[in-house]
Amino acid sequence: ILYRKIKMKKWLTYFLLLISITLTACTTKSEYLNSDKEQLKAFLISQHKLYVVGQHYDYQFDGGDIKHLQDFLTSKYTETVFYADAKLEIHDGKNVKGYYHIYLDPKKLSQNEIGLLNKRFGFMQKELPQELNIKQPMLMKVFQAEGMLAKLQNRDELLTKYKISTPLQAEVKYYKNQVKLNDGVSDIGGGLLAPILIPAVAVITLPIFIMITYCKPDNC
Repeated sequence: ILYRKIKMKKWLTYFLLLISITLTACTTKSEYLNSDKEQLKAFLISQHKLYVVGQHYDYQFDGGDIKHLQDFLTSKYTETVFYADAKLEIHDGKNVKGYYHIYLDPKKLSQNEIGLLNKRFGFMQKELPQELNIKQPMLMKVFQAEGMLAKLQNRDELLTKYKISTPLQAEVKYYKNQVKLNDGVSDIGGGLLAPILIPAVAVITLPIFIMITYCKPDNC
């Protein structure tokens, strides 16, 4: 019995050492490259995926907060939207992370509604971005989703039918992810854009808020 315990302890030590070596031998690092502006011209949902048609690229998002975003944008609470903006991160020239910030005016909501928004969507109290130079408490939620750059085959048709009147300006940051191995070799991702066809009859458009709808306190 003693021999078995010693043998099991040796195997456990060897296993933990192997995991430690594996973790230290392979690490992922994101290197910031540059930033740019993108005009997002249409927002479409098909087969539970969000497609965004941009000036430079097209984007396909899946999972994340897409369902919650769709539910919110079709709810009565859109009347209380005070400000909204979008940010994108592009990694390795193909993988995308999207962030859509929505700020609500709590003065237009009851305490019960504020509680429901927190419970249902996760809205929390937060200040507006500093560049707006407005000191006023808001309710804010960041809707997030991950996806990839896409190439929509029928983008002209989709823009003809579903283009929003004023494109949403989004900040885009580019990153290069490097997986560094213990032999000094770096594996940098890359790939081609996959052509995607979205049947126009299967599309649901999203009402995206693109204008700053605030007034400064001394001018309201």
